[in-house]
Amino acid sequence: MMERQSGFGVQDPFKAKHKGGDNTAASFTVQDLLGMPLLSKAQLISKSGSTGLNRAVNRVNIVELLEDLQWVRPGEFVMTTARPFKDHPGRFLNFIAAAAEKGASAFGIRLNMAADSIPGEAVQAAERFALPLLALPPDAAFADIVRETMEHVLTQEAEQLVQIQDRIQLMSRLLVSGGGMHVFLDQMESMLGNPVALVRHGKGPSLSMGLRGKLTAGEVKLHRALWHQLEEMQGAGGKGFWYYTDTGAAITAVSLAGGRNANRLYAAEIARSQPDSAYLVLMEQDQEIKAVDALTIDRLSALAGLELSNAEALREVEGKYLEQFLQDWLTGKLLTKKDVLLRAEVAGCPLRLDLPLQAVLVEWGISEPSDTADLLRSAVDAINAYDFETPEQVLASVCEGELVLVLSSSEPITAEFADTIEGLCGMEGISLYAGNKVMPLERLSSSLMEAKRTRQAASICRLTGKLVQYDELGIYSLLYLIPRGEEWQSVLSRYIEPLLFSDRKGGSLMETIDAFFRCNGNVRLTSEMLETHYNTVVYRLEKARQLLNVNLDDSEIRLQLQLAIKMYRMNEPL
Repeated sequence: MMERQSGFGVQDPFKAKHKGGDNTAASFTVQDLLGMPLLSKAQLISKSGSTGLNRAVNRVNIVELLEDLQWVRPGEFVMTTARPFKDHPGRFLNFIAAAAEKGASAFGIRLNMAADSIPGEAVQAAERFALPLLALPPDAAFADIVRETMEHVLTQEAEQLVQIQDRIQLMSRLLVSGGGMHVFLDQMESMLGNPVALVRHGKGPSLSMGLRGKLTAGEVKLHRALWHQLEEMQGAGGKGFWYYTDTGAAITAVSLAGGRNANRLYAAEIARSQPDSAYLVLMEQDQEIKAVDALTIDRLSALAGLELSNAEALREVEGKYLEQFLQDWLTGKLLTKKDVLLRAEVAGCPLRLDLPLQAVLVEWGISEPSDTADLLRSAVDAINAYDFETPEQVLASVCEGELVLVLSSSEPITAEFADTIEGLCGMEGISLYAGNKVMPLERLSSSLMEAKRTRQAASICRLTGKLVQYDELGIYSLLYLIPRGEEWQSVLSRYIEPLLFSDRKGGSLMETIDAFFRCNGNVRLTSEMLETHYNTVVYRLEKARQLLNVNLDDSEIRLQLQLAIKMYRMNEPL
């Protein structure tokens, strides 16, 4: 459980959750803009644009060309005469969508035609992103609109600068007090009224309290869905607005042509000395992102970068002790409980003594990639930094050149856990091989040996799947140990080769016998599975009985035949 930080005057983020913090400061909004005498005759064209009337306006920008939109900043009221679109009304779509991406508060169009002549594509684009689309009066002079708007805005500019400075000082004191990244993000959520995420390339995201736990495995999907979109923002100075769709189970980033229910997020790239990129992301979930909030994210991204660098430097030092501890523990070099606990304390790794342990081997879906060492190291860092809901504790290490997990949990491993590990590893097609749960602590090496046997048995017995557990091997845990000698071959010669010899002449005896056993000896179910007439199945079974000279009603004969078929399947080429 994360400790709550209350020192240095920092508000407890858990008590302030979703109250909006100091985000309720007065600002000049789109609604106020429409109340100015100059714009009293302006018309709100986009129906859903009314939801954006509370957006703050901090500047006015006049744009005539699409390429000029690169200079638009969050919170600006963008105006145009739309003359470049007179003969190309379809260009309105890209124009308005780009303004929404830049975080414009509203979009005003001064036309010499009726308001209903604005292309439907433009109105739809504005409604999709809840961007107020205004038809400005034909006689409204842009210079007058700019002057009157800025008179209102500048009276509040100083107040907002003081507000941002107060936020920076508050967060600086929080970091000095040693709160850590999660408390930093939680306080940001309380202050800005929306959840915050720190997204890093190749590592799991760090999430504020409004996202932690609610998304569970979807946290990984959030990270993977957003990352590609955020990378594209580097060309826009590493910051700006984007859109996402919340499907309940996960969050998926969408392009500007996304669905009507798309929500906004604001992201700022974190300047780092490390080669990998990172972003501080504010998600518009509980209330609208205001311009002052976007500016706060810009300023606090520098503090987040310092905290991230400090945390990574500390993790690198601690990681060396942790990795050596886990390697010695997994290989059985720590012989007593006292030895394990002492080394765990030195490595800064408290253990759950009340839960059984389980070793899990993680195998890549590709054979010997050239950058295996880098992939393993990246996976270990991502897994150890991730906050799992279940299992209660997950430790990762590279042991003898392989990625090994140590789980502490009373619950069985789930497919969702395997999906999470796959997402953190950043590769598809991984497989998890789990040993049995063990207690006490010093018996962990035996679980690792079982995990290795599980992988070997799965390979020999052609068992596929993302998760294979030792206690699920059944008879295969014994069959794979039998040497491929005369005894093995004699079983195949006795029960399998006669069936195969008959099938080569034309027939399906092997397939029929296999299906017969899968259907628990039910002929009718067998005929349905094979989509073959009932009498045909009866004929094939009788022919097999004569070839093998056996009684298929004898349970002992059935057992030997089923084992022989499994042995044959194990010998089939991959």
